[in-house]
Amino acid sequence: MSVHAVVLIQCDVDGIAGAAEAIALAKVIPGGIARIEGVERTESLIAFQVYSKHDLERMFSIGFDET
Repeated sequence: MSVHAVVLIQCDVDGIAGAAEAIALAKVIPGGIARIEGVERTESLIAFQVYSKHDLERMFSIGFDET
């Protein structure tokens, strides 16, 4: 079973560019993003099962007639 996460990142306005570059180049490990200069706070949202875009479109179109 794979686990996926979405990480919400709050940065200091003046540090956004540097933080974004560091995050894009860094290996993501627990606590790693929060240690980057300019990052003020993080919040991780964990997803234990991921659906493909195709599956999501089928689930949310239930009850709608296709034309």
